[in-house]
Amino acid sequence: MSRSVGVKGLREVIMDTMEEARAEIKRLQQWVNDLQAGMYVNCVYCGHRYGPEMDTPVSMAEVLKQHIEVCPQHPLSSARARIAWLEEKAEVVHDCLVEGDTRQALTEAKLMIRGRVLARLTDGDLADG
Repeated sequence: MSRSVGVKGLREVIMDTMEEARAEIKRLQQWVNDLQAGMYVNCVYCGHRYGPEMDTPVSMAEVLKQHIEVCPQHPLSSARARIAWLEEKAEVVHDCLVEGDTRQALTEAKLMIRGRVLARLTDGDLADG
């Protein structure tokens, strides 16, 4: 039969569980690093290859993460470009509204919507629907 645990006891159980989880995450990250230490890691989008002969001070997984940040063929690049474009358009809409130019604000908002729909069509999200 389980015993009732007070708030203080529950907090200790949660803290212990969190500490165990952190230790397990750290162990698994090291395991992945060890597995990748003697391997080549490729970007699946552009094919750029990182290998064990490279003098890298970080794990191969970290090298790949750094590459993804700058890979022009990775979907993250197009997502960042879309976000920047939408932020720019949103700023224009905001400025138009502040200046009282609702017609231009509406025009810019329509461009944002069209741009979003076109981007989704290009990605294939709406192509079949």
